[in-house]
Amino acid sequence: MKIPAADKEIRVLHIIDLMSVGGAQSMVMEFMRTHSWPTETFVLRRSENEKVSPGEIGFIFNESSTKYGFGGINSIIRLIKDKNYNVIHCHLFRSLVYGIIVKIILGKKIKFLYHEHGQAIGSETGSKVEQALYWIFMKSSQLFVDRYIAISNYVGQAMHRKYGILDSKIDVIHNFVSDKFYEPKPLKHGAINSVGFAGRIVQRKGWREFVKIAKIVNKLSPEINFLIAGTGLEEEMLKNEIRECPFIDYIGFQKDMVSYYRLLDIFVVTAEWEPMGLTHLEAQACGVVVVSYYLSGLIETINEDNSIIVTSRDSTIMANQIVRLCNDSKSYAKLSKLSRNNSELYLLDKYNSILEMAYVSV
Repeated sequence: MKIPAADKEIRVLHIIDLMSVGGAQSMVMEFMRTHSWPTETFVLRRSENEKVSPGEIGFIFNESSTKYGFGGINSIIRLIKDKNYNVIHCHLFRSLVYGIIVKIILGKKIKFLYHEHGQAIGSETGSKVEQALYWIFMKSSQLFVDRYIAISNYVGQAMHRKYGILDSKIDVIHNFVSDKFYEPKPLKHGAINSVGFAGRIVQRKGWREFVKIAKIVNKLSPEINFLIAGTGLEEEMLKNEIRECPFIDYIGFQKDMVSYYRLLDIFVVTAEWEPMGLTHLEAQACGVVVVSYYLSGLIETINEDNSIIVTSRDSTIMANQIVRLCNDSKSYAKLSKLSRNNSELYLLDKYNSILEMAYVSV
Protein backbone atom coordinates (compact mmCIF):
# COMPACT_ATOMS: atom_id res chain seq x y z
CA MET A 1 0.00 0.00 0.00
CA LYS A 2 1.42 3.39 -0.99
CA ILE A 3 1.05 5.84 1.89
CA PRO A 4 0.47 9.50 1.06
CA ALA A 5 1.39 12.12 3.60
CA ALA A 6 -1.42 13.04 5.97
CA ASP A 7 -2.47 16.67 5.56
CA LYS A 8 -4.53 16.76 8.77
CA GLU A 9 -5.01 14.88 12.01
CA ILE A 10 -6.83 11.54 11.78
CA ARG A 11 -10.05 11.64 13.79
CA VAL A 12 -12.02 8.39 13.68
CA LEU A 13 -15.59 7.58 14.64
CA HIS A 14 -16.25 3.84 14.83
CA ILE A 15 -19.82 2.70 14.21
CA ILE A 16 -20.85 -0.82 15.21
CA ASP A 17 -24.16 -2.68 15.29
CA LEU A 18 -23.94 -3.81 18.91
CA MET A 19 -21.37 -4.54 21.64
CA SER A 20 -22.27 -8.10 22.61
CA VAL A 21 -20.06 -11.19 22.24
CA GLY A 22 -17.91 -11.35 19.11
CA GLY A 23 -14.56 -10.71 17.50
CA ALA A 24 -15.60 -7.35 16.02
CA GLN A 25 -16.64 -6.12 19.45
CA SER A 26 -13.36 -7.27 21.03
CA MET A 27 -11.43 -5.39 18.38
CA VAL A 28 -13.36 -2.17 18.84
CA MET A 29 -12.79 -2.30 22.61
CA GLU A 30 -9.05 -2.48 22.00
CA PHE A 31 -9.23 0.39 19.51
CA MET A 32 -10.74 2.57 22.23
CA ARG A 33 -8.00 1.57 24.65
CA THR A 34 -4.96 1.94 22.40
CA HIS A 35 -5.51 4.30 19.47
CA SER A 36 -3.27 7.35 19.58
CA TRP A 37 -5.64 9.44 17.43
CA PRO A 38 -8.94 10.95 18.64
CA THR A 39 -11.64 8.27 18.46
CA GLU A 40 -15.03 7.20 19.83
CA THR A 41 -17.50 4.41 19.08
CA PHE A 42 -21.19 4.87 18.34
CA VAL A 43 -23.15 1.68 19.18
CA LEU A 44 -26.35 1.38 17.13
CA ARG A 45 -28.43 -0.73 19.52
CA ARG A 46 -28.47 -2.28 22.97
CA SER A 47 -28.01 -6.01 23.52
CA GLU A 48 -27.50 -8.66 26.17
CA ASN A 49 -24.02 -9.51 27.52
CA GLU A 50 -22.57 -6.18 26.44
CA LYS A 51 -18.80 -5.96 26.66
CA VAL A 52 -18.99 -2.35 27.86
CA SER A 53 -21.32 -0.36 30.10
CA PRO A 54 -23.22 2.79 29.12
CA GLY A 55 -21.14 5.77 30.13
CA GLU A 56 -17.81 4.01 29.62
CA ILE A 57 -15.33 6.44 28.14
CA GLY A 58 -15.27 6.37 24.36
CA PHE A 59 -18.63 4.63 23.84
CA ILE A 60 -21.91 6.30 22.91
CA PHE A 61 -25.03 4.13 22.87
CA ASN A 62 -28.12 4.66 20.78
CA GLU A 63 -30.75 3.43 23.25
CA SER A 64 -32.73 1.48 20.63
CA SER A 65 -32.92 -2.31 20.94
CA THR A 66 -34.57 -2.71 17.50
CA LYS A 67 -32.49 -4.53 14.91
CA TYR A 68 -33.95 -2.62 11.98
CA GLY A 69 -34.59 1.12 11.71
CA PHE A 70 -32.47 4.24 11.48
CA GLY A 71 -32.60 5.81 14.91
CA GLY A 72 -29.35 7.55 15.71
CA ILE A 73 -28.50 9.01 12.30
CA ASN A 74 -28.98 12.58 13.51
CA SER A 75 -26.86 11.86 16.58
CA ILE A 76 -24.05 10.47 14.42
CA ILE A 77 -24.09 13.48 12.07
CA ARG A 78 -24.08 15.87 15.02
CA LEU A 79 -21.22 13.96 16.68
CA ILE A 80 -19.13 14.06 13.49
CA LYS A 81 -19.63 17.81 13.15
CA ASP A 82 -19.08 18.61 16.85
CA LYS A 83 -15.90 16.50 17.16
CA ASN A 84 -14.59 17.16 13.62
CA TYR A 85 -14.31 13.46 12.78
CA ASN A 86 -12.95 12.93 9.27
CA VAL A 87 -13.15 9.10 9.10
CA ILE A 88 -16.02 6.74 9.88
CA HIS A 89 -14.95 3.14 10.40
CA CYS A 90 -18.02 0.88 10.24
CA HIS A 91 -18.26 -2.68 11.57
CA LEU A 92 -20.98 -5.26 10.78
CA PHE A 93 -23.88 -5.07 8.37
CA ARG A 94 -26.21 -2.50 9.93
CA SER A 95 -23.34 -0.05 10.29
CA LEU A 96 -22.70 -0.37 6.55
CA VAL A 97 -26.19 0.99 5.89
CA TYR A 98 -25.63 3.83 8.36
CA GLY A 99 -22.28 4.59 6.77
CA ILE A 100 -23.87 4.90 3.34
CA ILE A 101 -26.46 7.34 4.70
CA VAL A 102 -23.78 9.40 6.45
CA LYS A 103 -21.70 9.49 3.25
CA ILE A 104 -24.71 10.65 1.22
CA ILE A 105 -25.30 13.49 3.69
CA LEU A 106 -21.69 14.59 4.23
CA GLY A 107 -20.05 13.59 0.94
CA LYS A 108 -16.34 14.30 0.64
CA LYS A 109 -16.25 15.81 4.12
CA ILE A 110 -16.01 12.28 5.55
CA LYS A 111 -13.95 9.22 4.57
CA PHE A 112 -15.83 5.93 4.84
CA LEU A 113 -14.13 2.61 5.71
CA TYR A 114 -16.16 -0.58 5.94
CA HIS A 115 -14.64 -3.43 7.95
CA GLU A 116 -15.89 -6.79 6.68
CA HIS A 117 -15.76 -9.28 9.58
CA GLY A 118 -17.16 -12.28 7.74
CA GLN A 119 -20.73 -11.91 6.52
CA ALA A 120 -19.38 -11.91 2.98
CA ILE A 121 -18.78 -15.63 3.52
CA GLY A 122 -22.22 -16.42 4.92
CA SER A 123 -24.91 -15.59 7.47
CA GLU A 124 -24.66 -16.93 11.00
CA THR A 125 -28.43 -16.80 11.46
CA GLY A 126 -29.25 -18.40 8.11
CA SER A 127 -31.75 -15.61 7.37
CA LYS A 128 -32.37 -15.44 3.61
CA VAL A 129 -33.98 -12.01 3.98
CA GLU A 130 -30.93 -10.62 5.79
CA GLN A 131 -28.53 -12.07 3.23
CA ALA A 132 -30.62 -10.65 0.37
CA LEU A 133 -30.46 -7.20 1.96
CA TYR A 134 -26.75 -7.62 2.58
CA TRP A 135 -26.21 -8.52 -1.08
CA ILE A 136 -28.09 -5.39 -2.22
CA PHE A 137 -26.15 -3.03 0.04
CA MET A 138 -22.76 -4.64 -0.61
CA LYS A 139 -23.28 -4.51 -4.39
CA SER A 140 -24.13 -0.80 -4.23
CA SER A 141 -21.64 0.11 -1.48
CA GLN A 142 -18.72 0.84 -3.84
CA LEU A 143 -20.42 4.10 -4.80
CA PHE A 144 -19.93 5.30 -1.20
CA VAL A 145 -17.21 3.29 0.57
CA ASP A 146 -13.72 4.74 0.17
CA ARG A 147 -11.89 1.68 1.50
CA TYR A 148 -12.76 -1.86 2.59
CA ILE A 149 -10.91 -3.85 5.23
CA ALA A 150 -11.20 -7.64 5.06
CA ILE A 151 -10.13 -9.78 8.02
CA SER A 152 -8.58 -12.44 5.77
CA ASN A 153 -7.73 -13.18 2.16
CA TYR A 154 -10.60 -15.68 2.23
CA VAL A 155 -13.03 -12.85 3.06
CA GLY A 156 -11.44 -10.43 0.61
CA GLN A 157 -11.74 -12.95 -2.22
CA ALA A 158 -15.42 -13.52 -1.37
CA MET A 159 -16.06 -9.76 -1.42
CA HIS A 160 -14.62 -9.57 -4.93
CA ARG A 161 -16.21 -12.78 -6.26
CA LYS A 162 -19.72 -12.45 -4.79
CA TYR A 163 -20.24 -8.68 -4.66
CA GLY A 164 -17.89 -7.30 -7.29
CA ILE A 165 -15.80 -5.22 -4.89
CA LEU A 166 -12.65 -4.11 -6.68
CA ASP A 167 -9.49 -5.77 -5.34
CA SER A 168 -7.81 -2.37 -5.42
CA LYS A 169 -10.27 -1.07 -2.79
CA ILE A 170 -9.70 -3.96 -0.35
CA ASP A 171 -7.00 -4.07 2.33
CA VAL A 172 -6.56 -7.43 4.06
CA ILE A 173 -5.63 -6.94 7.72
CA HIS A 174 -5.78 -10.07 9.88
CA ASN A 175 -7.30 -9.79 13.35
CA PHE A 176 -4.96 -8.98 16.22
CA VAL A 177 -4.43 -10.41 19.69
CA SER A 178 -4.83 -8.07 22.66
CA ASP A 179 -1.72 -7.70 24.78
CA LYS A 180 -3.68 -8.80 27.87
CA PHE A 181 -3.43 -12.41 26.68
CA TYR A 182 0.36 -12.32 27.04
CA GLU A 183 0.35 -12.19 30.82
CA PRO A 184 2.60 -14.95 32.17
CA LYS A 185 0.86 -18.32 32.22
CA PRO A 186 1.77 -20.71 35.06
CA LEU A 187 3.82 -23.67 33.92
CA LYS A 188 1.76 -26.80 33.37
CA HIS A 189 2.30 -29.48 36.00
CA GLY A 190 0.75 -32.91 35.97
CA ALA A 191 -1.78 -34.25 33.52
CA ILE A 192 -2.81 -32.58 30.28
CA ASN A 193 -6.54 -33.08 30.59
CA SER A 194 -8.51 -29.88 30.09
CA VAL A 195 -10.01 -29.25 26.63
CA GLY A 196 -12.04 -26.15 25.76
CA PHE A 197 -14.32 -24.52 23.23
CA ALA A 198 -15.29 -20.84 23.06
CA GLY A 199 -17.69 -19.10 20.70
CA ARG A 200 -21.26 -18.12 20.09
CA ILE A 201 -23.58 -21.03 20.74
CA VAL A 202 -24.96 -21.25 17.22
CA GLN A 203 -24.74 -23.98 14.62
CA ARG A 204 -22.06 -22.30 12.52
CA LYS A 205 -19.55 -22.28 15.39
CA GLY A 206 -19.68 -26.06 15.67
CA TRP A 207 -20.67 -26.68 19.31
CA ARG A 208 -22.50 -29.88 18.31
CA GLU A 209 -19.33 -31.25 16.74
CA PHE A 210 -17.36 -30.37 19.87
CA VAL A 211 -19.85 -32.26 22.05
CA LYS A 212 -19.71 -35.24 19.68
CA ILE A 213 -15.90 -35.27 19.88
CA ALA A 214 -16.01 -34.96 23.68
CA LYS A 215 -18.22 -38.04 23.91
CA ILE A 216 -15.80 -40.06 21.78
CA VAL A 217 -12.80 -38.89 23.82
CA ASN A 218 -14.58 -39.79 27.06
CA LYS A 219 -14.86 -43.41 25.94
CA LEU A 220 -11.15 -43.49 25.08
CA SER A 221 -9.81 -41.46 27.99
CA PRO A 222 -12.40 -40.66 30.69
CA GLU A 223 -10.02 -38.52 32.77
CA ILE A 224 -10.14 -35.72 30.14
CA ASN A 225 -12.56 -32.88 30.94
CA PHE A 226 -14.26 -30.43 28.59
CA LEU A 227 -15.30 -26.79 29.01
CA ILE A 228 -17.63 -24.75 26.79
CA ALA A 229 -17.72 -20.93 27.06
CA GLY A 230 -20.07 -18.66 25.15
CA THR A 231 -23.63 -17.60 24.70
CA GLY A 232 -26.08 -17.71 21.83
CA LEU A 233 -29.44 -18.72 20.44
CA GLU A 234 -28.88 -22.45 20.95
CA GLU A 235 -27.91 -22.42 24.64
CA GLU A 236 -30.91 -24.50 25.73
CA MET A 237 -30.20 -27.07 23.03
CA LEU A 238 -26.63 -27.31 24.27
CA LYS A 239 -27.72 -27.76 27.89
CA ASN A 240 -30.08 -30.54 26.89
CA GLU A 241 -27.40 -32.23 24.81
CA ILE A 242 -24.89 -32.40 27.69
CA ARG A 243 -27.35 -33.05 30.51
CA GLU A 244 -26.03 -36.60 30.96
CA CYS A 245 -22.39 -35.74 30.23
CA PRO A 246 -20.69 -34.90 33.57
CA PHE A 247 -17.36 -34.58 31.78
CA ILE A 248 -18.62 -31.49 29.87
CA ASP A 249 -19.17 -28.20 31.73
CA TYR A 250 -21.00 -25.34 30.06
CA ILE A 251 -19.96 -22.14 31.84
CA GLY A 252 -21.76 -19.57 29.67
CA PHE A 253 -20.58 -16.08 28.83
CA GLN A 254 -17.09 -15.26 30.12
CA LYS A 255 -16.11 -11.62 30.31
CA ASP A 256 -12.58 -12.52 31.44
CA MET A 257 -11.32 -14.75 28.64
CA VAL A 258 -7.72 -14.69 29.90
CA SER A 259 -8.81 -16.58 33.03
CA TYR A 260 -10.81 -18.97 30.89
CA TYR A 261 -7.89 -19.88 28.62
CA ARG A 262 -5.73 -20.46 31.69
CA LEU A 263 -8.06 -23.30 32.66
CA LEU A 264 -7.27 -25.09 29.41
CA ASP A 265 -4.53 -27.26 28.00
CA ILE A 266 -6.06 -27.67 24.55
CA PHE A 267 -8.38 -25.37 22.59
CA VAL A 268 -10.52 -26.99 19.91
CA VAL A 269 -11.98 -25.26 16.83
CA THR A 270 -14.87 -27.15 15.22
CA ALA A 271 -16.62 -24.36 13.28
CA GLU A 272 -18.42 -25.21 10.05
CA TRP A 273 -16.70 -22.24 8.41
CA GLU A 274 -14.56 -19.41 9.73
CA PRO A 275 -13.82 -16.03 8.10
CA MET A 276 -10.65 -15.89 10.19
CA GLY A 277 -11.49 -16.17 13.86
CA LEU A 278 -9.77 -14.76 16.91
CA THR A 279 -10.15 -17.21 19.79
CA HIS A 280 -7.53 -19.58 18.39
CA LEU A 281 -4.90 -16.82 18.44
CA GLU A 282 -5.95 -15.71 21.93
CA ALA A 283 -5.55 -19.30 23.13
CA GLN A 284 -2.12 -19.52 21.50
CA ALA A 285 -1.05 -16.30 23.21
CA CYS A 286 -1.83 -18.00 26.53
CA GLY A 287 0.30 -21.00 25.55
CA VAL A 288 -2.71 -23.24 24.92
CA VAL A 289 -2.31 -25.71 22.04
CA VAL A 290 -4.92 -25.41 19.27
CA VAL A 291 -6.48 -28.46 17.61
CA SER A 292 -8.61 -27.42 14.65
CA TYR A 293 -10.32 -28.63 11.54
CA TYR A 294 -8.92 -27.18 8.32
CA LEU A 295 -10.85 -23.92 7.82
CA SER A 296 -10.03 -21.58 4.95
CA GLY A 297 -9.97 -18.28 6.84
CA LEU A 298 -8.40 -19.61 10.02
CA ILE A 299 -5.62 -21.52 8.24
CA GLU A 300 -4.12 -18.20 7.10
CA THR A 301 -2.93 -17.57 10.67
CA ILE A 302 -1.98 -21.04 12.01
CA ASN A 303 -0.37 -24.12 10.51
CA GLU A 304 0.85 -27.61 11.35
CA ASP A 305 4.10 -26.24 12.77
CA ASN A 306 2.31 -24.59 15.71
CA SER A 307 -1.05 -26.38 15.90
CA ILE A 308 -2.69 -29.69 15.12
CA ILE A 309 -4.76 -29.39 11.94
CA VAL A 310 -7.25 -32.13 11.10
CA THR A 311 -7.73 -31.91 7.34
CA SER A 312 -10.89 -34.03 7.11
CA ARG A 313 -14.00 -33.19 9.09
CA ASP A 314 -13.96 -36.45 11.03
CA SER A 315 -14.87 -36.43 14.72
CA THR A 316 -13.13 -39.74 15.40
CA ILE A 317 -9.83 -38.50 13.94
CA MET A 318 -10.15 -35.27 15.94
CA ALA A 319 -10.86 -37.21 19.15
CA ASN A 320 -7.83 -39.44 18.61
CA GLN A 321 -5.60 -36.41 18.04
CA ILE A 322 -6.77 -34.88 21.33
CA VAL A 323 -6.13 -38.11 23.25
CA ARG A 324 -2.70 -38.52 21.64
CA LEU A 325 -1.68 -34.97 22.59
CA CYS A 326 -2.90 -35.40 26.17
CA ASN A 327 -0.63 -38.43 26.47
CA ASP A 328 2.46 -36.81 24.94
CA SER A 329 3.76 -34.13 27.30
CA LYS A 330 6.93 -33.56 25.27
CA SER A 331 5.05 -32.75 22.04
CA TYR A 332 2.59 -30.66 24.03
CA ALA A 333 5.35 -28.51 25.57
CA LYS A 334 6.93 -27.93 22.15
CA LEU A 335 3.62 -26.94 20.54
CA SER A 336 2.74 -24.69 23.46
CA LYS A 337 5.93 -22.65 22.93
CA LEU A 338 5.47 -22.51 19.15
CA SER A 339 1.84 -21.49 19.61
CA ARG A 340 2.79 -18.45 21.63
CA ASN A 341 5.49 -17.51 19.13
CA ASN A 342 2.97 -17.70 16.27
CA SER A 343 0.43 -15.49 18.03
CA GLU A 344 3.07 -12.76 18.34
CA LEU A 345 2.83 -12.26 14.58
CA TYR A 346 -0.56 -10.65 15.27
CA LEU A 347 0.27 -8.15 17.98
CA LEU A 348 -1.98 -5.13 18.47
CA ASP A 349 0.82 -2.58 17.97
CA LYS A 350 1.57 -4.00 14.52
CA TYR A 351 -2.12 -3.97 13.65
CA ASN A 352 -2.57 -0.33 14.69
CA SER A 353 0.36 0.73 12.51
CA ILE A 354 -1.18 -0.98 9.47
CA LEU A 355 -4.63 0.43 10.26
CA GLU A 356 -3.24 3.95 10.50
CA MET A 357 -1.80 3.52 7.02
CA ALA A 358 -5.26 2.53 5.77
CA TYR A 359 -6.79 5.65 7.32
CA VAL A 360 -4.16 7.92 5.78
CA SER A 361 -4.47 6.29 2.34
CA VAL A 362 -8.19 7.06 1.80
